[in-house]
Amino acid sequence: MNLAGSIAEKRQTQFDSAIAKTNLVDSLTDPEKNKIAYHRANLGKGYTGPDGRPMTIYAIGPQIKEGKYKGKFVSVPGFVEGVNNNNPMTEDQALEYWKDDIEAGEWPLFDTGEALNARDEEVHTIMDSDQIALEEEALPPPSLGTMPAQ
Repeated sequence: MNLAGSIAEKRQTQFDSAIAKTNLVDSLTDPEKNKIAYHRANLGKGYTGPDGRPMTIYAIGPQIKEGKYKGKFVSVPGFVEGVNNNNPMTEDQALEYWKDDIEAGEWPLFDTGEALNARDEEVHTIMDSDQIALEEEALPPPSLGTMPAQ
């Protein structure tokens, strides 16, 4: 019996069970999976947001000012390690930083800020589950996609 394998399988089962309760995994779009992957890449790095909570993505939802998605709202990371002195970016900074990825459709787009906020709240439950798993030393697998390269 492979002890490491059985522990990993147990953790995977626990994680899958927690996520299944939210009924979100099947409804995640590829851009939402990018957000989860981005968050997971920053888990456990020790950055904290202005509220003192762990900061892995600090998602913000600016309205796009130019390009093919002008007028839509986009959910992008406001936190980028090594950028803006490791502090959250403003909406304008984030729009500039992620401009090419936004145009490529890498991040979730919405018609209204209200729709963005509602969906981000749902998707954030996955990130909350990840944080709980990390605190319990049961890291979730990075199996929901890959983050856009920057």
